[in-house]
Amino acid sequence: MSFETTALSNGLPVVVSPAPGTPRVAVCFAIRGGSRTQERPGVAGLAARLLLKGTRTRTAEAIADEIDRRAIDLDQISGAEHLMIRLTCLNSQLDPALDLVADLLQNSTFADFPKEAARLAGEIQSHLDQPRERARDLFLRTMFAGHPYGHTGTLVLQSLPELDADRVRAWYERQLCATRMNCVVVGDVATEELVPRLEARFGGIPAMDRALPVGPPPTPTAPTVATEAKAEANQAQLYQGWYAPGFGDADRAPLSALNTLLGAGGLSCRLFVELRDKQGLAYTVRSGYSAFSDAGLFSLYIGTSPGNIQRAIAGFREQVDRLYNEAIPPGELDHAKGHLEGEYVLSHETNVQRCTDYAVHHILGLGLDYSSRFLEQIRAVQVEDLQRVARQYLASAPVTAVVATQEALAAADLA
Repeated sequence: MSFETTALSNGLPVVVSPAPGTPRVAVCFAIRGGSRTQERPGVAGLAARLLLKGTRTRTAEAIADEIDRRAIDLDQISGAEHLMIRLTCLNSQLDPALDLVADLLQNSTFADFPKEAARLAGEIQSHLDQPRERARDLFLRTMFAGHPYGHTGTLVLQSLPELDADRVRAWYERQLCATRMNCVVVGDVATEELVPRLEARFGGIPAMDRALPVGPPPTPTAPTVATEAKAEANQAQLYQGWYAPGFGDADRAPLSALNTLLGAGGLSCRLFVELRDKQGLAYTVRSGYSAFSDAGLFSLYIGTSPGNIQRAIAGFREQVDRLYNEAIPPGELDHAKGHLEGEYVLSHETNVQRCTDYAVHHILGLGLDYSSRFLEQIRAVQVEDLQRVARQYLASAPVTAVVATQEALAAADLA
């Protein structure tokens, strides 16, 4: 997929990827920062939500009516490293859609804060009622204690009474900077015709000369076991994790392949076959690898019978030990590579998928062609690379989080 790059007069980078003949155009505005830069849990998420809840000239109802009337698909994304507004619309509706987004980005009032904070609190409570999500919440705030990567729903609930519209607005205004954001457009558009339209709407965004307000990288938590008792839990929920490299590291590719082989590659991956099929330990079992700017996280998850907590922990240790003590068959690695390549193809089929990909990787400084380069790195991974990263990152004792009944925790000597 080809793309052209330019900038508005204020320095705002613009990326245009022509897709002739397609009836819908996708547009992403990404702002560097996200929850990584928030001082209190919940600020970034609330800011993103409130962008769609009213401006100086549009009420929340008017925004919703315009979105529906013009058949615009518009959403906001609040991530750890960036904030994004993303839209898809018919080609004929591009100008009204850009008018709307310009208003949202530059004129949102954040006045609907009380109602939106209440909605967010209700959503988090509902989320935490699910045992697996409660365990993940416990795991992340243990793994990244004292760092924004660990600002989970539990901490957001504790923080909400201390937040108000002014605090959220002030955080957002510090993030909104033309040279720390981008505009990516994928569709049947011509760059020379599009740029003046963008300039008229977004050329007034300030280009402040100041550093991104980020704190220090996370301080690793010593290996520990965190537990939380949940009455009437039918399953025990268990997470384990290790610190791993962030998204710019050369070891991201072998760790991604290792993750796919171990527990993210579907029904044939090792954890599923060994712990679920052969031993009957798991209702659900998976591995995961998340990469951030300052760190990464390699994790294992299992939902198991309350009486099998220690067996599940032992099963995890056995499968991780195998990764660096036994030769990995080349066929398993080829299977993992094929799975990742298939995911890549499926995630780049539509204009909005490509637009999101370009916007995220550009704003993170990885380059517009990062996905294709990363795919080549995956193809180049060798068996010895998997064993090397397993030994380097997974050999130490993990951080563990368990949510189960008090009786199950006591029976597993974890109470």
